[in-house]
Amino acid sequence: MDSSALFVLVVVILITISTVLLALFVSLRMLKIHLSRGEFFKVALLWLIFIGAASAIGYYGGVLSPVVGLLSLVGGAYVLHWILNRYKKTSFKRVIETYLLVLLFSVIFSAVTAMLVVANYVQRYQISSDSMVPALHEGQNVLVHKYEKSYKVGDIIIYQGLKSQVVGRITATPGNNATLKYGLVEKGDQWIYSSNYQLSNSELLVGSDSQKYQFETVVERNKVIGVVK
Repeated sequence: MDSSALFVLVVVILITISTVLLALFVSLRMLKIHLSRGEFFKVALLWLIFIGAASAIGYYGGVLSPVVGLLSLVGGAYVLHWILNRYKKTSFKRVIETYLLVLLFSVIFSAVTAMLVVANYVQRYQISSDSMVPALHEGQNVLVHKYEKSYKVGDIIIYQGLKSQVVGRITATPGNNATLKYGLVEKGDQWIYSSNYQLSNSELLVGSDSQKYQFETVVERNKVIGVVK
């Protein structure tokens, strides 16, 4: 698992836990079901275990996943009733009200949080030239992952050029003595004619897929906006 995927996984887990805790807390408050702090966290822990187990079974259940999901949705009220009654005697009607509120708030909180995370993690970019034909075409929309930092040869990246954002493919990574495909490299506002170029630990060598652009560009890592996925 690369750093980008790991980051997403951690964020999703944290969002799920936070959403469950917040939805449960707000629902209990609205219905005036009073629990001590210790009781609340015990209820929340058992509820998280139930959700985690149901999610895992649903994910790995194959063709049974829809059935498991439906059973979890319906059975969740009974599970919550059992959990709450361990610490506070609560009628099943009140539990149903709590359960429906938990589901409602979970959906709302998850949607809002997911939009905020996606807005900061993923950026839409429209290809503005034919430099990456045939891989990418002018006018095509792509998603750029902004927190991907483990660059490798072959990755397509978006970086900040002198005047605008540019798309290109990494041909050499930091610290390597790169062989220049066309013997011409652009570095800032300078042009270097050579058969090779020694990259520093903060530099990437980036080229295009199209034969129309017969040069490569030295790009500082801090100028990279993200990786096209």
